[in-house]
Amino acid sequence: SMPRSDGAVSVSSMDSDIIRALTWLYTNRSALRLAAVNLSLGSTPGAPSCGADIGGVEIRRLSDAGIPVVVAAGNESNQNLVSWPACISGAVAVAASEPVDYNATGWGPLQVSSFSNGGSGVDIAAPGQYIVSTSPGNQWGYWAGTSAAAPHVAGAAALWKTYFPNE
Repeated sequence: SMPRSDGAVSVSSMDSDIIRALTWLYTNRSALRLAAVNLSLGSTPGAPSCGADIGGVEIRRLSDAGIPVVVAAGNESNQNLVSWPACISGAVAVAASEPVDYNATGWGPLQVSSFSNGGSGVDIAAPGQYIVSTSPGNQWGYWAGTSAAAPHVAGAAALWKTYFPNE
């Protein structure tokens, strides 16, 4: 792990570690009562892992079992490509959205955030700007990014399954 200038920690992993985790989740899905998987991570848009379908079998296996694998689209402002593993068929790729005009009275119409990857590889956009979350040092702060947007979609999928377990 690497400390960032804001005190947060950036962690990296190997593709094989992520695939192993997805395999473990699939194997243990019943015991965990798994409703959705969130992957707030990624690589550069159009990475070789995309074309090689790295992790595709594991993502589609979960998806075919009714467990959506929700993945951050990436924050490189690329309007044509999304990051790995959002680029994998079967993943739910999430872009970040933000208000067109944010003011104290609330959110108005939304637009895809300028930093968010986009294009045809994106399945849905969710709030990804002005997200209140925990910060280092027992603090609260505002976060932005597709990694902040993806959990909204994974949470909505889990909530949906709570109310409609047979769908």
